[in-house]
Amino acid sequence: MYKITKWCKIITDDNKDKIISITKEQQAQMPYVFRLLDDDDQIYAYGISSSDDDEEAFKPLDNHSNDYGVTDIQYFKWVIMYGIL
Repeated sequence: MYKITKWCKIITDDNKDKIISITKEQQAQMPYVFRLLDDDDQIYAYGISSSDDDEEAFKPLDNHSNDYGVTDIQYFKWVIMYGIL
C-alpha cells in the first residue's frame, strides 16, 4: 500500500507543488518514505509506503513509470523526510 503525498511542480499543470495531506492512521500504516525520480535525477513525487523491501515497495514506480517516465524509487527514514511531506 502506498500514497503519493507531494507531486512536484515539474509535472503539475500550474507548475506548483501539490501537497496531499495524510492522516495519523495512514502515517502509522505506511511508515516508509519514498521519492520518484527520472533518469536525470529530477524528482517527480514523494510518498509513503507500507513496505520498503519487497515487491510492494516497487508499486509506486510500476504505477507511475509509464505516465511520468520515472525510472527510480528511493526510500528514506520517516524522520528525515517528515518535514517536507
